[in-house]
Amino acid sequence: MKIGIITYHFGHNYGAMLQAFAIQHELLRMGHSPRHVHVRPSFTYISKYNRENIRSVRGIASKIFYLMLKAKLDARFNHFEKFLADHLLITRRYENTDELQENPPEVTAYVFGSDQIWNLQSGIVKLFYGACAPRNIPLISYAPSFGNSEIPDEYKNEVRDYLVRFQHLSVREECGRKLVADLTGKAVTKVIDPVFLVDDKTWEDLEKKPDIKSPYIAFYSLESSARTAAIVKHLSKTLSMPVVVLGKAGLFAATCRIKLAIDSGPGEFLGWIRHAALVVTNSFHATAFAVKFGVPFVTIAHSHRNARMEDLLSGIGMEDRIVRDVGDLRNKKTGWLLQKQPPTARDSIIAQVASSREYLRSALVE
Repeated sequence: MKIGIITYHFGHNYGAMLQAFAIQHELLRMGHSPRHVHVRPSFTYISKYNRENIRSVRGIASKIFYLMLKAKLDARFNHFEKFLADHLLITRRYENTDELQENPPEVTAYVFGSDQIWNLQSGIVKLFYGACAPRNIPLISYAPSFGNSEIPDEYKNEVRDYLVRFQHLSVREECGRKLVADLTGKAVTKVIDPVFLVDDKTWEDLEKKPDIKSPYIAFYSLESSARTAAIVKHLSKTLSMPVVVLGKAGLFAATCRIKLAIDSGPGEFLGWIRHAALVVTNSFHATAFAVKFGVPFVTIAHSHRNARMEDLLSGIGMEDRIVRDVGDLRNKKTGWLLQKQPPTARDSIIAQVASSREYLRSALVE
């Protein structure tokens, strides 16, 4: 089947681009012909720091930050663009959804997901709810997430009207499954994130192995806070390891030995995660890759979006790896930090992969 994939595929976010590769890889493995529907405005080809609005205080701060780290940030931008060009299959580029609706790609089905494409924090992004798809094309969701455990009342009717059009519905978290089932009255399947569907050899072939000999902590954060800084500082001191920073450094940077690796693209990210002694993160996908690669990890509870990590880790019996503050770690023995995942976790993932593939196979029967 010719399949149009609609997800976050070009954003310069490690998890977004790697999950986009993962669903594409799985569809290819199943014998289909997938393409990411490439709705991308022209301005996204320019580094956000080069187009920052310097009339605001935040804009000025971002511009100063960019000038201080220009070489690394430009390298990061280029790594993402190269990964997109080399590894993702895409349709012609559409400047906006109007162009897409005027001249849609020739596909026999659309697959929506995964990632937080149904996140309602900034309202309904209609592209991700199938609003731009021709009425005669089947709509299938694979592991999308709302990012939260509830749908605001003002969006419920519109979300329901979009989702009832889907022939097959699946989501990534149990809370999301209940939300969609209650809202639509339709059967909804819970499936595993597509990064788990990809075999280890494929991920290893994509990674860029880091040039570092000593053990290190790989740290990737989507938010910076004093709480996060205290946790990272404690772990670095306890394990006597440097911290490789892939995202926001936070307040610990002045008190720990660090390597600033913010120039990393998706391939470098995979390498830093796979070869770490410990992964510390509040990112769902950094957590997922640590689990996938069997690397010890600590997941820092996000300030307001934890449903995804909690669902993943409780499903494999590893919810104890979530910490909320440094006090949670002081009660743990050092050996616990570097403890490998139990065999039962691997068994659970294998079972979830099998059932998720069966859902996708059944949904895509012509």
